[in-house]
Amino acid sequence: MFDRTTARQPPRHRRAGRRLGVFAAALLLTLPVGATTMPERSAAEVAAASALVVEATVLDARVVRVERRIVTVTELRVERVLRSAEPGVAPTVVTVALPGGELAGIAQKVPGTPELRVGARYLLCLSAEVLAGARAVVGLWQGAWLVDGGALRPFTPAGLAPAPLARASLERAFAGAP
Repeated sequence: MFDRTTARQPPRHRRAGRRLGVFAAALLLTLPVGATTMPERSAAEVAAASALVVEATVLDARVVRVERRIVTVTELRVERVLRSAEPGVAPTVVTVALPGGELAGIAQKVPGTPELRVGARYLLCLSAEVLAGARAVVGLWQGAWLVDGGALRPFTPAGLAPAPLARASLERAFAGAP
């Protein structure tokens, strides 16, 4: 008779790595390919496509290898929930996985991926939890803003925009999202 207690299971770190690998593959499928570009969307459209819109501070970031890809996994403390399509208690911490990063002297850069720095505060439009508790930023640069005093600095495909936006106008756009 087969005894389940003796069945060989892969180590937990390998199972977690596989789950993260599947997540990274799903995340990369949402990215533009070759010379194609991601369509521009308004803040309201990005918010409507998001499961969670939060203002949060980056607590920690780590770069991991998932098969042949490099992924940056960022932990953020939620300061304020602006919109949630998910029932239940609002999260106090969220995990975001973004394609790219630098690991062991090897760098992978994905154009349009916002760079989230430890200690900085961001307004983020996030997907539902995709895998292993991690979320993606909806629309890459289009779903991320650096909180800069009373204003928000948007990301562009090339990095942070030099000019801030008025916070009130952006929050009105989020309020109009279903």
